[in-house]
Amino acid sequence: MIFFGAIEGARWLDHGDDLLDYHGREGVGMIRGVLKVEVFHAGQEKPFLVSRQANLITDVGLDHMRDLLAGDIFFMTHMAVGTGVTLPSVSDTVLETEVFRNLIARRVPTAENLRMQMFIGTGDANGNTLAEAGIFNAASGGTMFSRVLLAPTIVKTGAISVTLTWDYTFMEGTP
Repeated sequence: MIFFGAIEGARWLDHGDDLLDYHGREGVGMIRGVLKVEVFHAGQEKPFLVSRQANLITDVGLDHMRDLLAGDIFFMTHMAVGTGVTLPSVSDTVLETEVFRNLIARRVPTAENLRMQMFIGTGDANGNTLAEAGIFNAASGGTMFSRVLLAPTIVKTGAISVTLTWDYTFMEGTP
């Protein structure tokens, strides 16, 4: 069973009948992901559109986190965007309609957060209305850790570039 927190986009981590936080104490831990999307006109440094959406962390994403902590698996390496518009579900394993995937260009860990960024250049993903994003552990296929619908959608042309900034916050709490 997965408990959903009062914070939008947060998922409580449930370890069977015994709820434990990240430090092994009774209670639970929570992870929250938020995607910030910035859209730039070509050659401009200031975005003309900025949006933020809470993401949904998938069941396979939570399993991946468990396996990562056990030392059994690779970390997240890529972000992808697609044109799918179906609401995210914890059972999602892929984007609905992926059109572009790229390496995570920047990782910045802090005390309770992890920030990751991917850039979509003026020559990438053109002719698509970007409506969804996900984070993965492989250049193709792999495990999708989380998924989000973009609001508003982005009509990608050669006249714009896009920066995706995914922030994950790790915290203690109770369901």
